[in-house]
Amino acid sequence: MSEADERGQRWPPWAAPPAGEVPVPLSERLVLLDSADAAVMLTEFECYSTGLAFWSEVRIRWPFPSGIADSADLALREHHKRSEAMGSLELLLRLPQGDPLSTSDAQGSSRAARIRRPSGPVLVSADSAGGDETSTWANWWLWPMPRAGSIEFTLRWPAIMRGQTASASVDSTKFHAASRDVIRLWD
Repeated sequence: MSEADERGQRWPPWAAPPAGEVPVPLSERLVLLDSADAAVMLTEFECYSTGLAFWSEVRIRWPFPSGIADSADLALREHHKRSEAMGSLELLLRLPQGDPLSTSDAQGSSRAARIRRPSGPVLVSADSAGGDETSTWANWWLWPMPRAGSIEFTLRWPAIMRGQTASASVDSTKFHAASRDVIRLWD
């Protein structure tokens, strides 16, 4: 029996949020890019007992500005997949314990579920994404809950940002506090 089955869950804890919990939503919003042509933000942070779920969103001005149309179109369709496939849009996380994580290395939940228990933090593409002609969003799962301290989010999108990066940080202490208020539906 797998670790996920023993816990009565479909996924092991590193692959997806616990199905038997109602998370605590936080109003935290981070805008990593706010330019005349594009915006990238992190929203809808949800705290679970074992980790943190959040959404990334990309918006592009319509019509696509000349010179970025191909990258913008690709980013809107593929921003939740590996960075090689999305015009090099990449989100990097630096956790309080120093561990770097990247959306370009993230696996989907079903793939992450097949790996052995990771020895360190994992960022998983939660297999939930969507969008329209000018925006796209993707759901991410960070396991385990980061230690108390600063989490730094850095955006790289060379096609739009011309080699620059943008960063924002959040104090993970609020995530720890919120995770204690999770409603457990079952064990």
